[in-house]
Amino acid sequence: MVAISRVTHYDLMVAEKNGTIRFYDLITQQAILSLESEQTPLMSADWCLRNTLKIGAVAGSDWLIWDITRSSYPQEKRPVHVDRARLFRWSRVNENLFATTGYPGKTTTQLLVHHLGHPQVSLCELMTGIASVVFKYT
Repeated sequence: MVAISRVTHYDLMVAEKNGTIRFYDLITQQAILSLESEQTPLMSADWCLRNTLKIGAVAGSDWLIWDITRSSYPQEKRPVHVDRARLFRWSRVNENLFATTGYPGKTTTQLLVHHLGHPQVSLCELMTGIASVVFKYT
């Protein structure tokens, strides 16, 4: 998965299935940072629009959150989808809200919306097809 910073427009994030997330400066063409999930496969990663120091991802059955100023390892990690997680997206309006989905066709496939301040799934448990409507990534 590849994403360009929506703030600076010259930072590139590359999430690799091997569990590594690398950041590059497109102007200098140099690697500037890497994060480690220590889990595979890393299926999805997203930059928080409201706080660009936060990175979120799903790997294996867990969601993971990094504060890139603190460590290259996740500060928070929780199990979320029994049949493996597939997609992670931050809310566009709240830095503490994000959504994850499982794999289509699995019995426990669902969209889960999480709040970092609360350990329980907070807002809804819907079918995965709704994910693109609620947290569309542009």
